[in-house]
Parts: sequence; C-alpha cells; structure tokens
Amino acid sequence: MIEITTNDSSALIEARISGHLQADDFGEVAPQVDEFISSHEKVSVLLDLIDFHGWENVTAARTHFKFIKDHHKRIERIAVVANKTWQHWIAAVVGTFISSKEKCFDEHQKEEARNWLTSVTV
Repeated sequence: MIEITTNDSSALIEARISGHLQADDFGEVAPQVDEFISSHEKVSVLLDLIDFHGWENVTAARTHFKFIKDHHKRIERIAVVANKTWQHWIAAVVGTFISSKEKCFDEHQKEEARNWLTSVTV
C-alpha cells in the first residue's frame, strides 16, 4: 500500500509504503502524484519504507521502477527513510539511474530527512 500526503508550500510529497507492493498500487496514486508534480516546477519526495516488505511479484517491481523512471526528472531530491539494510542498498542502486539527488536516512532520522528535503542549497 502507498499512502501519499503533499505539502504545497514546500513542494513536498511524502509517500509511506507499507506491506508488499502490488502493481495496482501505482495506478491508485499516480493521478495524485501527477497532479501535484504538474503544479510545481520541481518537487522533493520523502519515501518512508519503514514498513515496506518488498514487492508482491516481479510485475509489481517492474511497475514500481517504471513509475520511478516516468517521474524522476521532475523530482529534485529524494530522501529514503528505511530500517533494513536491503532497503538502503536498493535505494543506492536506483539512485545511480535517476537524475534526482538522493540520500538515505535511518528510521529515527525522519525529521532530519524532511529538513534535508526542504533546505535551500546555494
């Protein structure tokens, strides 16, 4: 399951991903994400993976990676909050294929992740 919250003032999307992702999960959130991205020049994303247990099957993983491919060019920064080593590894691998700046945080660093996403760099 994917739960999306947005903040217009900071152009921030927070996505809490839990359980085993299914391919249909992305179809449910895509309209909300697309609308939010289209109303901002660039956005940042906080991915909360603390309760994420992987993908239901290969189709779900493929759909997830296609979703990333279709959206990453409009995303300036991605903060991944995770509590499992494999989640950090996958985030690092995906980070090499996207144009967004990406940084991983441990589960107790969620506020630090949010601050990194909303900070202005010179």
